[in-house]
Amino acid sequence: MRLAGGRVSVIVEPGVLMRALILCLTIVLCSAVRADAQEAPRSFEGFRLDMSVEEARAVAPRLRWPRDEGDASFVVVRRNVRLAGGRFDLNLVFVRGVLEYMSTENGWPIPGEPDVCLTVLDDIVEDLEVQLGPLDGTPEEGEASGTMISEARAPLGSHVRHYRNEESGALVGVSYAQRDQRVEARTLIMPAGENRWMCVYTVSIAPIPPAQTTTPLVDDTTPRLRNVTWLERPDGIAFMRAYPPLAQQASRGGMVVLDCQVEDGGLLNCAVASETPEGWGFGEAGLTLSQQFRIAPETQDGVATAGGRVVLPIRFVAGS
Repeated sequence: MRLAGGRVSVIVEPGVLMRALILCLTIVLCSAVRADAQEAPRSFEGFRLDMSVEEARAVAPRLRWPRDEGDASFVVVRRNVRLAGGRFDLNLVFVRGVLEYMSTENGWPIPGEPDVCLTVLDDIVEDLEVQLGPLDGTPEEGEASGTMISEARAPLGSHVRHYRNEESGALVGVSYAQRDQRVEARTLIMPAGENRWMCVYTVSIAPIPPAQTTTPLVDDTTPRLRNVTWLERPDGIAFMRAYPPLAQQASRGGMVVLDCQVEDGGLLNCAVASETPEGWGFGEAGLTLSQQFRIAPETQDGVATAGGRVVLPIRFVAGS
């Protein structure tokens, strides 16, 4: 800077000017990338929900597609999807010829501190948001069992939350978005022996489920039983047999709530009150399992159970 005739002259070195210009261009480009990512089509690896089989074939013609899909549901596995430097399998689930659900998963054991698994999830989300937009959903009740211990932000605004379950010692990381579709990235980190951990990563892309409606089997004035004693309940083998085949192939978990009336002998007559997600067969699977429950003639408080009402939640966990 120089003073000349009462005027101030500023002399900028060429190198300084060039660095300032580069910085300005970088800011503009980053803002454009973020805007483009938010406005980009919600597709992953070129696939998007509701696309037809023919459209999906055009995206990946070298895959082994079923010769005659008709109206049947099927799963196509595409290998070597890259996320955070790792290889994942992409499951494409078609229902009546339309892409209804996408998921990908991988897992591996690690020695040492489990926090590295949470860092990998952060990197996975960073890769996902370039294709799907920011995973910046707000917390939901029951999102993860445990206490939130930390959180991270990805460059395009995705929000990743890390939880710890004090009872099991497990860590959970989760990030999701819900706009025109539901996108969720999650990791479950479980102790696997001395100084070792098992990290399982899942990414799912699904339609937004419709609002749930409750259709009780009996009138709400029918007394709901408390402190019942279960004489019989289905075992793990029964759950495996009842698990909807399509959901099992897609590693899709679900939840069904049954509204049941207790009949003579402790057997249940149930109707589906709610099913999440819908369309995957969890309601029918829950009704099948309900036939294997039996309640004692009286509650622990001495109330007769016949003619009473119980609400029975049943959860299906993928891979169980």
